[in-house]
Amino acid sequence: MGFGTGTYSLISVEGGELNVDDLWLGYSGTGQINLDAGSIHANTITFAQLNAGGGTGSIDIEGGRLFLSGNQSAQIATFIGNGWISAYGGGGRLYYYYDDTPPYRTTVAAVSSMDKAWMPVPRNGQSGVEWSAALGWSAGNGAVEHDVYLGTDSDTVDNADRFDTSGIYRGRQSGTNHVATLEEGVRYYWRIDEVDSGEGIAKGEVWSFTTKKAGRDLYADTWVATDGADRTLSGHDICGSQRTNRTVGMFYFTWHGAHGSGGPRNMTDFIAANPFSYPLDPWADNPDFGPAGSRWWWGEPEAGYFLADDEWMIRRNISMLTDAGVDVLVLDASNSYTYYDEYMKLCEVLHEMKTAGSMTPLQIVFLTRTLSPQTVMQLYNEFYSKSYYSDLWFQWDGKPLMLGYPDGLPSDNPLTSVSQEIRDFFSWRESWAWDDGYNKWQWIDTSPQDYGWNDSSDRPEETTVSCASHANNNIGKSHQNGIQPDYDEHHLPVGGTEGDGLYFAEQWQRGWQLDPEMLFITGWNEWEMGAYYNTLDVNYYLLGERVPQDGFFFVDSYNAEYNRDIEPMKGGYTDNYYYQMVDGIRRYKGVRPLPESSLPQTITIDGIFSEWIDVAPEYRDGIGDTFHRSHDGGGSAGPYVNTTGRNDLLDMKVARDTAYIFFYAKTREPLTSHTDPNWMLLFINADQDHSTGWEGYDYVLNRSPGTGLTTLEQTASGWNWSAVSSEIEYAVSGNEIEIRVPRSLIGQSGGFDPVGLDFHWADNIQADDDIIEFAISGDSAPNRRFDYRYQTREPVESTLLANGFETGDSLGGDLDITTDEAYSGTHSLEYSYDDSVGLSVNNISTVGLDSFRISFKYKLQNIEDSDNVQVWYFDGATWFLVEEIGISQNDVWLEFTDVRHNSGADAWLFDSPILFHISGHGINASYEYAWMDDLEIIGYSGAEQPAPTSEESYAEWAARFGLDPTGSGAKSFDAEYGGIGDGLNNLAEYTLGGD
Repeated sequence: MGFGTGTYSLISVEGGELNVDDLWLGYSGTGQINLDAGSIHANTITFAQLNAGGGTGSIDIEGGRLFLSGNQSAQIATFIGNGWISAYGGGGRLYYYYDDTPPYRTTVAAVSSMDKAWMPVPRNGQSGVEWSAALGWSAGNGAVEHDVYLGTDSDTVDNADRFDTSGIYRGRQSGTNHVATLEEGVRYYWRIDEVDSGEGIAKGEVWSFTTKKAGRDLYADTWVATDGADRTLSGHDICGSQRTNRTVGMFYFTWHGAHGSGGPRNMTDFIAANPFSYPLDPWADNPDFGPAGSRWWWGEPEAGYFLADDEWMIRRNISMLTDAGVDVLVLDASNSYTYYDEYMKLCEVLHEMKTAGSMTPLQIVFLTRTLSPQTVMQLYNEFYSKSYYSDLWFQWDGKPLMLGYPDGLPSDNPLTSVSQEIRDFFSWRESWAWDDGYNKWQWIDTSPQDYGWNDSSDRPEETTVSCASHANNNIGKSHQNGIQPDYDEHHLPVGGTEGDGLYFAEQWQRGWQLDPEMLFITGWNEWEMGAYYNTLDVNYYLLGERVPQDGFFFVDSYNAEYNRDIEPMKGGYTDNYYYQMVDGIRRYKGVRPLPESSLPQTITIDGIFSEWIDVAPEYRDGIGDTFHRSHDGGGSAGPYVNTTGRNDLLDMKVARDTAYIFFYAKTREPLTSHTDPNWMLLFINADQDHSTGWEGYDYVLNRSPGTGLTTLEQTASGWNWSAVSSEIEYAVSGNEIEIRVPRSLIGQSGGFDPVGLDFHWADNIQADDDIIEFAISGDSAPNRRFDYRYQTREPVESTLLANGFETGDSLGGDLDITTDEAYSGTHSLEYSYDDSVGLSVNNISTVGLDSFRISFKYKLQNIEDSDNVQVWYFDGATWFLVEEIGISQNDVWLEFTDVRHNSGADAWLFDSPILFHISGHGINASYEYAWMDDLEIIGYSGAEQPAPTSEESYAEWAARFGLDPTGSGAKSFDAEYGGIGDGLNNLAEYTLGGD
């Protein structure tokens, strides 16, 4: 009997008995059996993958039984290993009868005796098992009790009996679950012997599983960076503290290579070589873009024209998006293609990285549109119903989320709906471009973006942020304030602004303001587009111009200006959009403060690393960054081979004493020889100024290492290194290295705190003077342009004011605390037409602060044009207008944030206490209202060192903390410590080594 000998056959066995001689699954088509109940008896089973028909076959044994004749252990093991036979989600059995003991172990319970335990949980061979997981199994026939064996050696577990005293035997029990104490990252072997009522024992097979490793938090939100556009990432003072109730989704594509194998054709390069004679009429030149539907890449990705199943690329994407703070990959299935093989490979790699210890939060959700019910049914049948990678399903409202239309769209042909089972399985949100409102998550919108909502129309649940829109509507990356700049003969903006992120910045401003629960970013890695022709002479557009009959056009992406990709490109503006996104996510989600540094400590450079144990902080890099690449590319590109991964950097530290700065690094495996090229380079930005040195780095170590001594080099500008000293001591042992650098040689002279520097390790870069090498070759810690920041003067956050207006002071003589509206709690502050004074916060103590941050939630109602609410600062002499909040922001709760630093034009705000004022004078009609909630004012300053004890002199105390005992610092010590004890009455005269 054959299933799928034509195109596609799906058989669901829900009961009864099916008897066949030979079972064929697929030939030229697809044959699939879902065995949910009942039984199938066959002599043999054959899959289409074994013949030349070109089809595929599979059987999923969920709740029934499959009986096969004869010893087919080798074949069955292969079928199971290939994934053609599965048992996901259920309690089915696979039997085959023969006389010998089965010589293999598989993920499906294949037993020669029905008396044996079967269907182990965790699955046999499963990895990434939680430490708290309980062992479970299905009892064999006649079993009344179960002997449990568990250990870390397969043979020992196989040979153990009830008299074992080593701990392998875990006891006899009546239930089919066993709770054991498990450790992280360990491969366990276990066996269940079934005991019948007569004390007969059916010895079980040995199963195995591997527990997950503890996730390594890289603290990537504390890394610093300056991008190629000279923009510096925001820190804790600007972003505020982490908010765990905010989620970032990224539009992610898996179609590369699935729609033809020609090319690759690069549109940006093509137009550069064939500029248009008349930019407004590109059709006059009659360029050849190939037949309708021809695939083009708008540009070349940084790592080449990749295919979506390239594991090296997938790992790289997961790492970059995790570092950026992305939580969810929104996989594009909007055109009814699911890209099964590609998304399964993505899930496989993501699961493996999590199992190996990556602390990535990434999960997946699908976005469907055309034939949405059919697409969702396919996804459900091939993925969700089988519980594939269920730990990666992104959930919303307690269920896996599906972006789609359960009842389809009027344009669908045929029009259908999903089953009730599928409808109930998911949480649903509709999702398309420019489509906002109730239960809708748009993936793109024109500035200023609208939003989707669920509980209340004034509470944004989701909005989108995009780096560009479409080629057909002429909204590119340089679009700003409703205007797209003129373009040149290459269809790029005449000002060369395609890498400046103007539209992206505008979209981020609105995203921060709406502050939704979910922020949907478009997009990561679309890259490809199809060439189309206006054969029917309808109203199609390219760059805002109507396309003539038979003229070419591109809808979404087009070139370096008109595309929605954030993934770095090769050349051009490289990774500018990536770092702009990182900054945007940080401001949306908040970040942690810089990690605290431990006290000064002298390290002996001897290759014995115990002195480093208590040094803090521990700077971390991801596991597995040295994974090698060998994969085909798109079309004729590739194969892409990258075997530069060598020393996998894991942990880094910095220590200090009065004379030296000490550096430490640890790798996954023993370090290679120092004679290797570009071995363990250490770049130091000693002044934390990106405008000096090479890419901000003033010094580099290890370009010319010897045995036990290495060279420190310096540059004032560019890749122009000159030796400072060739007597820098270092030591290596196993997978650890330590280096000692005199402070006086790297601009940290004086011998006392504070110390501030940024640093970056890189191993096996392949080219000089190219910072993108940090992203492509060898390993780099931290990744790409990021740096670790070592700072002994830790920032201190202090709350100057926090008022949710639940009770107490309204901060305004004629303002009302009301229950009519509230963002949090039950109350807010109300402005109406008869409130003339407004809110005022007096005497905000900004003196001595490094910066302050003011934020609050607000909602306007019926505010008319020019009737704005105004935000002011006042220092006793000068009024400064911060912002006018006006008409475009009615009927939704929004976020206001303002940050000021004690430098440049804002320094006057820190000379004396200031007043913060919100004026409602513009509200002059009885139907106009404004509400405010959750007002917060936070100050940031450098930390003071601990005070001296009464038992020590100032000099002793200063020496203990690496401070200047002579009082040559710059910041006056608080006089309140003047009477602590003998000899300390004049402490006010001393100064700390601070700013």
